[in-house]
Amino acid sequence: MLERLIGRRQARYPLSVEPLPITELAMPLRLSFSLAEDEQNSFSLMVAEGNDIQPGLPLAANKAGGFLLGLVKGRVAAITTAPGIRGALEERVILVEPVADTNPIAFAPLDPDSDPVPDLLNRIRQASVFTDSLRPVPLCDLLVAEEGAGIDTMVVLAADREPEVRASLQLFRERPEDAFDALRLLARISGASEGKLAVPETAAAEASRLADGQDAAIMSLPAEYPHTLEPLVARRTADSARTRVIAVETALAALDAVRHGRVQDKKVLTVIGPDGKARGNFRVQIGTRLKDLLPQCGLGLNERDKVVAGGPMRGFAQFSLDTAVDAGVDAIMVIPADAVRNWTDDPCVNCGECLEVCPTNLQAHMLGRYAEFGFFDRAEDLEIAHCIECGLCGLVCTAGRPLLQYHRLAKKEIEKRKADLDKLALDDETKATASDPEPESELGQ
Repeated sequence: MLERLIGRRQARYPLSVEPLPITELAMPLRLSFSLAEDEQNSFSLMVAEGNDIQPGLPLAANKAGGFLLGLVKGRVAAITTAPGIRGALEERVILVEPVADTNPIAFAPLDPDSDPVPDLLNRIRQASVFTDSLRPVPLCDLLVAEEGAGIDTMVVLAADREPEVRASLQLFRERPEDAFDALRLLARISGASEGKLAVPETAAAEASRLADGQDAAIMSLPAEYPHTLEPLVARRTADSARTRVIAVETALAALDAVRHGRVQDKKVLTVIGPDGKARGNFRVQIGTRLKDLLPQCGLGLNERDKVVAGGPMRGFAQFSLDTAVDAGVDAIMVIPADAVRNWTDDPCVNCGECLEVCPTNLQAHMLGRYAEFGFFDRAEDLEIAHCIECGLCGLVCTAGRPLLQYHRLAKKEIEKRKADLDKLALDDETKATASDPEPESELGQ
């Protein structure tokens, strides 16, 4: 009642912290590696059908210097198209027939404490370590601050971000010393003066015991959604703009790349069954298609059941089981047909529920309206860039409007428009430079 009187009502969705051991799944007969291209980011293939591949050798590269890395030993079976795991109707994919006894060690080991920082950063780039996040990006991009904006605090997030997802905390429990070593490594590379390990408050005492003798602070987070999402974790530091929050699995992948020369070939994720409960944590080969993963987890599908890549709040619904696991997927969820929530195109009823739960104080209802009708410039004016895509607005929407999806659409269209404008400006600059008359030489004068 007090929260309502002061104008804020926080939704309460507890996080699960019970131990859930990690089970290793078998290598499937085929892996699918998506190029995840868009209009501004296209790849050039470096392999062809029938080629043999090795861990650590690139399969494709883009103009920005990024590449898709080979993670297994095997053969390229086909280069084709398949749906993307984050909603793309079609993406180019490289299908690989892997060798089961693949050795993921592709590089010489480095010393995280004594080798030069540029070498450590380059190793993380070589090993193609990507973030465990909604949209995976190269980790090395987050470790280098923009000019004039240093990194003060490095946070390794050993807390799971959504209800029933339990992979991150379990990874920390199984590799606590490595987690602290990874934190020190990332702090050293980024130049951060402070390192923190973030855990749910219900596991803080356990983390403190595991941290005994480690030179790192424990950050205790409310064990409720959405308090463990990266932007909200960063707000708990002195300067969120100078803070980096890295999921523990990403941090461990960076440590393994440096210390052992290992490519980031596996992903730990929680599988949530039709009853809404976690079936287990599973370590799967990156590139495993959902149609090969679900049977190994003992899950079959009935007609009109829904499969979601991600947790119950922010996951992406799948329209094909040919989509494949990548570094950003922390859960796979099956929702039975009779429990699927059907979104509507009904108009907003101005109930204000979305305003009360938004953790960033955005006008979620107006953002949804603008996105629905294509007024993306107005959504930008209302600072949609600050939306953290927690999904709470859609969850409480009285009219059943897909607000999270509308917000994602607007952000994507705004990003695309900015990229198009940058390209036009670059083209105009190039044309102007080409049309400028060459200066006459002194001899000609």
